[in-house]
Amino acid sequence: MKDPAARRSHACSNTFAFASLAGPDGSYPCGAGEVPNGVDINSLQMLTAWAPGADPVDLPEGVGQLIPKGSLIMMQIHYHPAGATADPDLTRIQLRLTKETPKYGFLYHLIGNFDDPVGELGFGLLPGPGDENGVEFLVPADSKNHVETQQLTIPAPDSPGAQEMPFPPGTRVYGDFLHMHYLGVDEKVTVTRANGSPD
Repeated sequence: MKDPAARRSHACSNTFAFASLAGPDGSYPCGAGEVPNGVDINSLQMLTAWAPGADPVDLPEGVGQLIPKGSLIMMQIHYHPAGATADPDLTRIQLRLTKETPKYGFLYHLIGNFDDPVGELGFGLLPGPGDENGVEFLVPADSKNHVETQQLTIPAPDSPGAQEMPFPPGTRVYGDFLHMHYLGVDEKVTVTRANGSPD
């Protein structure tokens, strides 16, 4: 179970936890996408993500993540403004640890808004009703019920897409963590399998 519980949930927008190994100079990267001082990007591993109202990630039996020896556990917390004086930070994280090797490994992929249309690798933005300069993520002013659609293809291990977005062979989708801010009101995820059947 991975439960970063931010008790002041009215001020916390979302929380991420990472396991990181030190770089050659002994320093640690401090957040998603930040890999300074010669640190291998593979040494920055996301452990969990959480937002107020969400349940903790409680993995089933036989599923787990490897935390390399010597890792530093870091939390990256995003806050909303909550007044002129900041509330005390009471955020904490709870981990369930085991020394046994799990049958299945677990990993996160953070996938945000794509900047470009769907290309040959199978992921990107799809045309939307508010596009003005080609395919773009654009919500026109005063629009009602505007919809933006994007597509992600999980690449085969030996495909060109695996170089850009690697997934281990035999990857299974366990779940998704949908997240939007003020403008979002609804999200829908549709899975289409390799044989073409929607799920």
